[in-house]
Amino acid sequence: MKKQDKWCMPLERKGKSTISGGAARNVRIAESGGMDSIVANAVDFAFNQANLMSGAISHRLPLQPIDTGEKHLLH
Repeated sequence: MKKQDKWCMPLERKGKSTISGGAARNVRIAESGGMDSIVANAVDFAFNQANLMSGAISHRLPLQPIDTGEKHLLH
């Protein structure tokens, strides 16, 4: 079974044509703050989760990814 890349799935946009593949991936990456921001958030989230699981950090609420920029609709 072929694995599907959800970042490349068709992206419907208000007032614009639907895009898919690399174009859809590029829009999603840009609207998520860029690849550097995505990677930094993923690393920070994983590091904090590991600390929580190890008991190094106690009594904290479940972690959520950090917002690194303006919020943009994907449509």
